[in-house]
Amino acid sequence: MASGYTILQPRVEIAPETSGRSLFTRYFGGDTAIDIYSRAVSDVYQDLFGSGIFVGKGIYEVAAFERSVEGRIPENNLLSHDLFEGLHGRAALASDIIVYEGFPSGYLDYRRRWHRWVRGDWQLLPWLLPLVPGRAGTRLHNRLTWFDRLKIFDNLRRSLVPPSLVALLLGGWFILGGNPWIWTSLAIVAPAAYLFTDVVTGLARGRRRGVLQGVLRRLGDELGRWALSIAFLISDAAIALNAILITLWRLGTGRGLLEWTSAAHTTAHFAALDPRRAAWREMWVSPAFALAVGSGLVLAHATALLPAAPLLMLWVLAPEIAYRISRPRRSSVETLGAEDRLFLRSIARRTWLFFETFVRPEDNWLPPDNYQEPPEEEIAHRTSPTNVGMMLLSTLTAWKLGHIGVTDLEMRLRNALDALDRLDRYRGHMLNWYDTRTLQPLEPRYVSTVDSGNLAVSLVVVNEACRDAVRAPVLSPALWSGLDDTLDLLAGALAADRADPDHACRTLVAAMRDAATAARDDSACWGDRLDALCDRHCPELQERIRKGIANAGTLPTNVIRDVQLWLERVDHHLRSMRRDVQMFLPWLPLLTRPPADCADIAARIGPMLAGERMPAEVKARARRQARCWTHSAAPSILPKQGAGRKSSVRLSPALRMPTRPCATSWMASPGERAPGPMAWISPCCSI
Repeated sequence: MASGYTILQPRVEIAPETSGRSLFTRYFGGDTAIDIYSRAVSDVYQDLFGSGIFVGKGIYEVAAFERSVEGRIPENNLLSHDLFEGLHGRAALASDIIVYEGFPSGYLDYRRRWHRWVRGDWQLLPWLLPLVPGRAGTRLHNRLTWFDRLKIFDNLRRSLVPPSLVALLLGGWFILGGNPWIWTSLAIVAPAAYLFTDVVTGLARGRRRGVLQGVLRRLGDELGRWALSIAFLISDAAIALNAILITLWRLGTGRGLLEWTSAAHTTAHFAALDPRRAAWREMWVSPAFALAVGSGLVLAHATALLPAAPLLMLWVLAPEIAYRISRPRRSSVETLGAEDRLFLRSIARRTWLFFETFVRPEDNWLPPDNYQEPPEEEIAHRTSPTNVGMMLLSTLTAWKLGHIGVTDLEMRLRNALDALDRLDRYRGHMLNWYDTRTLQPLEPRYVSTVDSGNLAVSLVVVNEACRDAVRAPVLSPALWSGLDDTLDLLAGALAADRADPDHACRTLVAAMRDAATAARDDSACWGDRLDALCDRHCPELQERIRKGIANAGTLPTNVIRDVQLWLERVDHHLRSMRRDVQMFLPWLPLLTRPPADCADIAARIGPMLAGERMPAEVKARARRQARCWTHSAAPSILPKQGAGRKSSVRLSPALRMPTRPCATSWMASPGERAPGPMAWISPCCSI
């Protein structure tokens, strides 16, 4: 290719879940200064000369690329095809497109991979010459420019850096004149040259606190990487020399040029071994070399032993260092305290209040874009796919936290999805802005890939959450925690500016919170607790608040508004819970307060129909127990007359009542007989 490109190479990033698996991946993953293959972000050749180095991930212009390499690839000769293809077809770096890839979690995996890469680079050595290998043993004129050959030479130079540094150290300690400390310092500082450029470029972004913290964090990682590169210097040099010599031999013989082991097989190989023993077995050259050099210095040049001693010690311990930094890191998990959890739940409840307030029927159950508070109060009656996606996720989160029940969840999701069905689309895509009151698209009409993507991933979450809801308990104990959050916010509103001077209202709120906490894990008492809270405590609290505000005189408007708002939310939450209990557990009052002659039967049936069980589980267990009772004890204990008989008559239709949204789990199955007189003690036989 003389001009243009046949390959577009994206930006290559280390996958986020990979970079923190071990200390090794933290320090070496994505090091652009040392390893150009693992993270292509910028390419000096692309920036200065308009043609980059291809690292194996990209988009091809197939026809033009095939013409550029036609007849130019000798069979069974190229282990590393990336650079070769990029040189013949010309590659351009598209840094605004990102491809994520993995990274070796340990040094032993990394050194095996680097050995293969060095072999691949040195197999391109013939392409530095005027005549290059072609197909069927032919020799062709080399079409690569001197600039292209410089890229090949640069890769060869990079592989010679570790052996060169070792040679410099040995020369400074044994042969070269001058102070051994100077030669040692030069060899150590050489691999850290990039630290200076990183600090300068980092500080050039500004001196804001966040920028400086980021620079210092990166500097710490790079210092660790520099120290490890010194510790592994002998091992790296040995790997490089081994790969170079093997490649030169195989180029001469023409055999084994494509021999390599995949990264997955290498990882599996080391995973099956004891990691410490494998590290010492693979890296024995480093401590052996250090001991030999140390002995030579003692005998021949004792003055250089002191500056060499720290490096020799590192090289002796290199296998142990490799073992320790390659161990999987345990993720630090911060345990939230009670106060932190309460704070976060309070924020979540306040956030849900926005959607409770503004996602309304007049807006077709779609969220407004924003709300502007007084003095110029205004609601932006427009929405976008991102807004809708955030509303759907917030609804699911409110359900999981117990701020709404499954009935409210079903109603809100159904209404929102029905509204989406009525919106105008372009080739199946939602447009970016709609009027929430009329559902008409707003001008200019366009599709945003970002907003459409946000809605798409939100709908994926909704799909999975709905599957969880089907398998979830018919009523979640989390509803009591949601009630506790709302009561806590009401108590906070009452504590502001003389709204509750004698603490009477907050005392009653505290009693209601205690009742909610006690009821959470005892589903049998839910009906009684809700009746008490709805019919006695909540009206009493409303009356006390009314009298307290009346006696307090003039109160700030915002205080009165907050108290009224959270009091109304408490009342709504309680009534919604009682409605769901009556809908999903209509037999609960009859089982919790059975007639005296039915107490034993209620005690047996109650555990099967506990509110924390899933409908399918209740059905299966009740069928098994009912079958047993029907054939044995049931006829002898069934009440024949009196209050127990009347209670069984009332309970039977309650147990057969279709419930929503779990109606399909509780409706009569086709072909089953209508419930008979045994329905009181074997309800699920007629389901």
